[in-house]
Amino acid sequence: MLSSAAVLYHADRLFGGGVRLPTQAHGAPTANMERRGASEDDDMSSSVHGAGQNQNEAGGGGGDNGRKKAGAEEKVEKVPFMKLFSFADRWDYVLMAVGSVGACAHGASVPVFFIFFGKLINIIGIASFFPAMVSGRVAKYSLDFVYLGVVILFSSWTEVACWMHTGERQAAKMRLAYLRSMLDQDIAVFDTEASTGEVINAITSDVLVVQDAISEKVLEEVIGNVRTVQAFVGEEKAVRTYREALLRTYKYGKRGGLAKGLGLGSMHSVLFLSWALLVWFTGIVVHKRISNGGESFTTMLNVVIAGLDLDVKWLRGQIGLVNQEPALFATSIRENILYGKSDATADEIDHAAKLSEAITFINNLPERYETQVGERGIQLSGGQKQRIAISRAILKNPSILLLDEATSALDAESEKSVQEALDRVMVGRTTVVIAHRLSTIRNADTIAVVDGGRIVETGTHEQLMANPLSAYSSLIQLQEAAQLQRKPSFSHSTSITRPLRHVSVHGIDIVSCRRRYGAGEANDEGQGKGKPVSMKKLYSMVRPDWVFGVSGTLSAFVAGAQMPLFALGVTQALVSYYMGWETTKREVRKIATLFCGGAVLTVVFHVIEHLSFGIMGERLTLRVREKMFAAILRNEIGWFDSTTHTSSMLASRLETDATLVRTIVVDRSTILLQNVGMIVTSLIIAFILNWRITLVVLATYPLMVSGHISEANMLAAEAVSNMRTVAAFCAEEKVIKLYADELKEPGKRSFRRGQGAGVFYGVSQFFLFSSYALALWYGSHLMSKELATFRSVMKSFMVLIVTALAMGETLAMAPDIIKGNQMASSVFEILDRKTEVQIDTGDDIKKVEGVIQLRDVEFRYPSRSEVAVFKGLDLLMKAGKSMALVGMSGSGKSTVLSLILRFYDPIAGKVLVDGKDIKKLKLKSLRRHIGLVQQEPALFATTIYENILYGKDGATEAEVIEAAKLANAHTFISSLPEGYQTKVGERGVQLSGGQKQRIAIARAIVKDPAILLLDEATSALDVESERVVQQALDRVMKNRTTVMVAHRLSTIKNADVISVIQDGKIIEQGDHQHLIENKNGAYHKLVNLQQQQQQQLQGGQSS
Repeated sequence: MLSSAAVLYHADRLFGGGVRLPTQAHGAPTANMERRGASEDDDMSSSVHGAGQNQNEAGGGGGDNGRKKAGAEEKVEKVPFMKLFSFADRWDYVLMAVGSVGACAHGASVPVFFIFFGKLINIIGIASFFPAMVSGRVAKYSLDFVYLGVVILFSSWTEVACWMHTGERQAAKMRLAYLRSMLDQDIAVFDTEASTGEVINAITSDVLVVQDAISEKVLEEVIGNVRTVQAFVGEEKAVRTYREALLRTYKYGKRGGLAKGLGLGSMHSVLFLSWALLVWFTGIVVHKRISNGGESFTTMLNVVIAGLDLDVKWLRGQIGLVNQEPALFATSIRENILYGKSDATADEIDHAAKLSEAITFINNLPERYETQVGERGIQLSGGQKQRIAISRAILKNPSILLLDEATSALDAESEKSVQEALDRVMVGRTTVVIAHRLSTIRNADTIAVVDGGRIVETGTHEQLMANPLSAYSSLIQLQEAAQLQRKPSFSHSTSITRPLRHVSVHGIDIVSCRRRYGAGEANDEGQGKGKPVSMKKLYSMVRPDWVFGVSGTLSAFVAGAQMPLFALGVTQALVSYYMGWETTKREVRKIATLFCGGAVLTVVFHVIEHLSFGIMGERLTLRVREKMFAAILRNEIGWFDSTTHTSSMLASRLETDATLVRTIVVDRSTILLQNVGMIVTSLIIAFILNWRITLVVLATYPLMVSGHISEANMLAAEAVSNMRTVAAFCAEEKVIKLYADELKEPGKRSFRRGQGAGVFYGVSQFFLFSSYALALWYGSHLMSKELATFRSVMKSFMVLIVTALAMGETLAMAPDIIKGNQMASSVFEILDRKTEVQIDTGDDIKKVEGVIQLRDVEFRYPSRSEVAVFKGLDLLMKAGKSMALVGMSGSGKSTVLSLILRFYDPIAGKVLVDGKDIKKLKLKSLRRHIGLVQQEPALFATTIYENILYGKDGATEAEVIEAAKLANAHTFISSLPEGYQTKVGERGVQLSGGQKQRIAIARAIVKDPAILLLDEATSALDVESERVVQQALDRVMKNRTTVMVAHRLSTIKNADVISVIQDGKIIEQGDHQHLIENKNGAYHKLVNLQQQQQQQLQGGQSS
């Protein structure tokens, strides 16, 4: 009985909720199939399969793609029914057993209700002939309704409270098991199959079957790489790509509307045809005295209702890892270091930070270890992130240490001390070092030279150097010829100090948990509690689709009016059973004919209604998502630095908020319009028939409204995004424990909420049945006073009961609509936000000579406004010349690049290009003349060809290939089975660091910019590739204004001007020769330090 929502639907309409049985865990009534249809869309998801195999850094060769063909469909296995309860424990089984007893008692009350109802109708029918004889019996059966209501009160309370609580408990354990399973997967799964967006969608959607996330990967990818998108003026391209992804779901939405209309229309059609047959047949039964009218009516209703050998976790527990691109989580510095050892003391953390040279910059931060690092550590410079990653590995004290370019992002001075620390840590441990720089590998016990995916030479430094023709010796000679030297790191010294408005700990986004599990208790700022949006503003968004709105509205009115007319017809048939045979025959034939006509019309109107609203809803969703996405990309970079605007948070908001607007504006409007049509029609009919009983029944309406319980939801995010780091530091249990802790409080609340929901539902059912009894008793009383007839009483009662259901539904939706309006405000917060960096105002700039000037610039990052980065910075870069920026790690060198690109505006002073304040220039017009190559290349999950083409829309294939050749990428691309059509995977995961960097360089080259910004452009390349790429860059830099941030002297010594930044100002400036002659200068000291390292290296070679 509990699962027969479809068959109970029309009986429920007739009896105003008498058979509205809870089938959901939270006890929400499910008899209203149209409401279910309006709120539950098909779950659609897509997966992105990367292409290619991780390429060797040194080799750049080919490899097996290991890629699944796009569009390949996977067979979805059905889960056995009993497996749904596999997460239940002993207490859950007790709850389910008790809840089932309550459900059975509740279900058994339905046929009992029909028996009582049939007898009561029969008595009232007889009362029309002998009113004085049956009034006592009417009162007796009316009282039976009250007794039945008491039984339903306690049974439904038990049912809802127990099932709701056990449902919450099992769903929580299911989510926890899902997260545990994802963290136990091989890394290969995350490389090719499970993108971050898909796993987020699985935890939020697959557990409760909500909706599609086909475009979430596009969102996270673009927002996560927003600096690259804006630098290459790719906003319009990103919106276009997103729109294409949305259009794939749009066509399914239109089909869904048509299918929904046909389904509901057919269901109503079958109902009308069934009742036409039953009304006719029951007339014959009553005429032959086989049964009376009341029993026949009851009978009619009942007819219609019918693994690995080695323990992988242990192994990873023995291994420490420092990646080339350090993966940090959006939490504090302390928590990131604690990933190495969760129970480490404060002294151990300090010791690890000192060994990695991180303690210096940490102590300079206002909140020290409690400083939030931002999503993937975005608030820290590259060197700072690397030092925290090294601290994490040192703290773990592992047996095996893996160093993947562990010091690549550090300046010369820091590298020396960190390398000494690593040398001490490496003692007594098996250590595997991947590096290009001899300073980190020359003391290794064994050096293996990899070429083309194979080991070509092994031996110690001395053994390999003994053979002048060896590959290793050739690399040494190349390095000596290039005089590879190192300078401080490039990245901006940003460290967020403002507390998070929601705390994302260890990669699990907790804000969603709290917002969904009782926003009132979590009380997150700005989350789920916005200013209500006016309905006028909401409905203005569907104005372009007014034609669909009008046709859908008219059809919804007609579809709603059919139910009171249907109830009127059935009641007319019932009344006719107490008349003469000729009258009964005539009335039954008329009603059956009308029902057959209604069967045809209901299909037509339901199809028009749901097809119109389906198209309007899909177009609205597409429009809202596209506008929100475009609005997000218009924001300044400082907006993205906020911890409430991470890529996963924005992607989630964009997906859910657009669906929410559709639900409020379209889906709920469908129900409301139907209910309005039903209520208006019912009241008109009822007042015409008998105004007295109409007023009495209306007075009982407040007792007939049942509550609706909202469901809970959760979100886990960044742990999957940084899966390698989670796995490498054996932090799975830590992540799972944090997730489990967040589930405890909602579990407690679910018990209290279940009790409240059960009591409320039970009481509402009691009042419902009591209201029926009162209305029918009063009807018999009016008949005894000759103030009403049997016909008017029954017609008014049946029509008004249908209205009670519609009105109850409408009132129950009111809190959801108000809450939805508040949550929908987040949509307009994004759409209406005025970006601090205006992009569409100002003058177009057709040609750029390349003169750049920073004049008396003062700057603070919005996320740490109390720390000054620049204090009156003055810098002049001449057209067609190159300038290298040098300084300690975190000195703000890359901030100069950010200001030139106008990612941020200075607090005071000006940034000028060709003598024009860039604030007065159109932003996109400016950025089209600037090329950017970052230290950590941002690639998109598409083909290599598309990634290079991102630099210049409309570039020819020849231009793309030429750019790849200049960047020394053509050789390794051509060696791949699919060449330029190879997919790079999410964030380029299918390529090595060097390969990604070369593609990023090719992307900048194809743009042919007037100004070129190089942010550690060659830091990830091996010696041979760097030499070729540097030659290419040297050619590209000619006649272009070039600003370089680099460690290696080979990339900056030929710069026209070298500027040394310290304490927010330029302290030295000149060419390499001029600065090296100043023996007391900061530049000379850095060069001197590198020369000492070179001498040590040469000493090691000669020995």
